[in-house]
Amino acid sequence: DKFPVEYFSITPGGRMTCAGSVQTIDQAGKYGPILMCAWWLKTEDEFNQLKKQAPPIGDATWEFMKFEKE
Repeated sequence: DKFPVEYFSITPGGRMTCAGSVQTIDQAGKYGPILMCAWWLKTEDEFNQLKKQAPPIGDATWEFMKFEKE
């Protein structure tokens, strides 16, 4: 709840594109690093362009992950 969600676009079908995030919490309750991914991008070049334009999100790092598309 510290950082707002950034929406990057809306698809023709009305789906909003916002980055997904993954974070672990260990058994002691300590939070791990935040990993951000953009599920809608098809290439690493598109991903690198997004990273340049995206506002900073705390101490999160961005990772390219290729997902199956609908």
